[in-house]
Amino acid sequence: MYGNVLIEPDGAGNSQMVHYGGDSGDSGNESIYRKGTLYFYHNTVVSTRDGNTTLVRLSTNDE
Repeated sequence: MYGNVLIEPDGAGNSQMVHYGGDSGDSGNESIYRKGTLYFYHNTVVSTRDGNTTLVRLSTNDE
């Protein structure tokens, strides 16, 4: 991910800015998850949440 502006406003649902790998919507089939390094450079991250914000969530230990 290069040069993005990520905004997490208060009340917008889940607190994750980036979720990398796969999702339960993939039926939990980890063989189709994205693996390897996620390069995260020159991004601007803004959160106006009152609660916690998770910058990056990884789906498995392989990410």
